[in-house]
Parts: sequence; C-alpha cells; structure tokens
Amino acid sequence: MPTGNYVEMATDEMKRYTPSSPQNLRELELDVDTITATTAHMAAVAREHYYYALIKDMVEERYDIGTLLEVYQIFGGYVNITFGIYTEKDGVKSTWIVRKYRSGKTLEALTFEHRLLLHARAHGAEYTAAPIQTRDGQTYVVEGIDYGSQKEDFLFAVFNYIDGKRLYDWMTNWAVPTLKDITVESAALTMAQFHSSTFDFDPQGMHGDNLLGTNEELKVNELLSDFPRRLLDYRKFYAENGLDNKITEYMDTYQEKYTDWCAKSAIPAAAYEQMFKCPCQLDFHGGNFKYWDDESVSGSFDYDMAMIDSRLFDIALGMHYTLASWGLATRGVIDLARVEQFIKAYNKGCVDMGRIPPLTEIEKQYFFEAMLQAPIYVYGWAQGAISGDLSADQYEYLFYCEHFSDSCEWLLAHESEVRALGQRL
Repeated sequence: MPTGNYVEMATDEMKRYTPSSPQNLRELELDVDTITATTAHMAAVAREHYYYALIKDMVEERYDIGTLLEVYQIFGGYVNITFGIYTEKDGVKSTWIVRKYRSGKTLEALTFEHRLLLHARAHGAEYTAAPIQTRDGQTYVVEGIDYGSQKEDFLFAVFNYIDGKRLYDWMTNWAVPTLKDITVESAALTMAQFHSSTFDFDPQGMHGDNLLGTNEELKVNELLSDFPRRLLDYRKFYAENGLDNKITEYMDTYQEKYTDWCAKSAIPAAAYEQMFKCPCQLDFHGGNFKYWDDESVSGSFDYDMAMIDSRLFDIALGMHYTLASWGLATRGVIDLARVEQFIKAYNKGCVDMGRIPPLTEIEKQYFFEAMLQAPIYVYGWAQGAISGDLSADQYEYLFYCEHFSDSCEWLLAHESEVRALGQRL
C-alpha cells in the first residue's frame, strides 16, 4: 500500500495557497469592497466631468446663452437623461434644462416634438416648456459619445427652465388625502390649454415616439385590438433569449385576461372616428409638473411621447397616472370624485379659451372604455421596456405590472360607477 513519504516538489512551478482564517478572509473582502467603491467613485467623477465638458462645449459654441457656470444631473425618469445648467450672459444669470435623448431617438420624432412645443407656446400654452434655438436656428444638437469599442450619436436639446417645486412623481402620485383642489384644477387647465393651443398643429407627415419604444405611429384604439398578439411576440422573444423569470410567469398567467380586457376596452371604429383628435402629451403624471407654494401647477414638461390621437385617451391616461393608487392595500383604486373634478375643470378651461369643445357626447359614452385602455397601454410600456433591456430588474417591473392589472380589475368591478361618471361630465 502506498505510503505518504515527504518529497520535495517543483514548487517554483506551482501556486502556493496561504492558509486562511475567517479574519484574513474578512479583511480581504473589505479590501475588495474598498477597491470596488473607489473604482465606482472614480468612474462617476469621470462621467460627471465628461458631461460637464461636453455640455460646456455644446452650450458655448452652439447656443447664444452665455458662459456655462454649472451643471447638475436631474435624476428620475426611465428614458432620457436630464441636466440643469446655469449660464451667464452680459452679467445676467439664467437657468436652463439640457436633455440628452435616449439611444435610438429618431430625428423625425424629435422634430415632431419640438415643432409641436413651439406651436403650443406660440398659441397660448404658457405652462409648457419648449426648446430654444441654436445659433444656426436648429432646436437640437448632435453629439457623438465614445464607448470605447464604438461611437454613437445622441440628440441633445436645451429647454427653458420651469420654476417651482417637485411635489409628486409617477408612483408618489395624487392618490393621497392631502391633495389640494387647486392642484387638480390647475393641472386640468394645463391640459385644456395644451389641447387648445395645438389642435390645429400640422405634423407635416411626421409623428412622435410611442410608449412601446417602436418608431411607428400608433393610435391607441388600433393598438389595443392588436395588443394580445404583441404580448405573444414579446413572450416568444423572451423565450428565444433565455428569459424565464417572474415577469414571464406573470405574462403566462395574465395573457388570457389581457386579451379579454382589450376586447372590453375596444371603441367601435365609427365612434372612435367621431372623437375629437389633437396632439396628446400621453405622459401626464404628477412628476411632469412643477408646483408653486400653494401647490398649483407652475408648468409642465416631458412631451417626448406626444402623439396625435383621441384627447379622451390623453385624459384617461392622465387620470390613471395621477390618481390610480400604488398603495399595497389600495393598489389600482381610483378616486372617481377627483376624476370628475379634473374633467369638469378641463371642460371649463376648453370653454373659457373658446378654441376646442369640452367633452362631446360620444366621448362621454365611451369614457369607461378609455379608462380601461389606459392601464393596458402602460402594461405595453413595461413589456416594451423589458424587451429593450433583458437585464431589467424583474421584481421592479413585476411590481409595475401588478399595479396595471389591479387597475384593470378595479375598473371592471366599478364599471357602472365609471360609466355613470362619464355621463355626468
């Protein structure tokens, strides 16, 4: 039987493993954590300095707004990157917003958005932020960003800054008992003003982005009829890319329900054609406003999802965004009294401005269908966002998806109340 004799080996060709204790392993872990944190900090600082230099060159060379003083990133949102900047010209300081648009943003969609906003401001939309012109008369700048292995061109634009405070957001929305009447009614006025100032806008054959992240013109009523097929396409895409997680489990469970909900939300084509059409923000939520100290709205922004569609859907989507509760015990519940207050203020705004009618009888008749379309539409955003980034946090998006389905189920459970509200508007 072999014995374990001690023999000198060729240790110069071998790797030596130092005996480890829990203490020195913990010290090694802490060293790695420190190095990782330091590296992350260095990368963040380098990124900040890079954007500062990029924006400084862009602002001072391409715009006539003075010398750049300071840049700070404004966090929030899921699509674009936003910076606040200070400039000084002739001894006068000014504040602006710089937007770096998402990868893949088309020039057509940007041109549609910018022309729409300039048209709105020229025709009375005093609440709406709009882009300013460069020295050569454009409303955007193209800047190439080097990623090492490749370089990508991004669209940038500078907007006027809207004064006021941030009080609400997408999830921390108006579904709170402290919501003030003046907040609801002033926000309704901004929507009435935007619709009234843009109803005669000529898109010149162009269209904006849509919530699904595809560069196509989507009318919501048509989209919802085709939506179950799109969901199956998303599911197939996930399977082909090895994605099998909580989101795909949710999709498999809810596919039949969403098919049924899409059918219930359908507006007959003849009725849809009669509805008032105009440019719609399609991103009307509490985080896209600034507020004065009395909590009235001081201004609105984020119109990069604007499309021409039924204004009834813009209203319904806005009601979902601002008033559908995200609370665990009340998820999807909508305060219908606040909805009624908002739309009556919107109707009054339309009448006072005298350019477009308040809600018509055909819009009142299909108010429930539009309200149901809203959370289904935003569910499409969630699936589109995941398909664009398969590394997205499955639990984060599952939380969103559960909110949308709870909203649909609440609306269906209260259909008679929602329909009665529609007739009162």
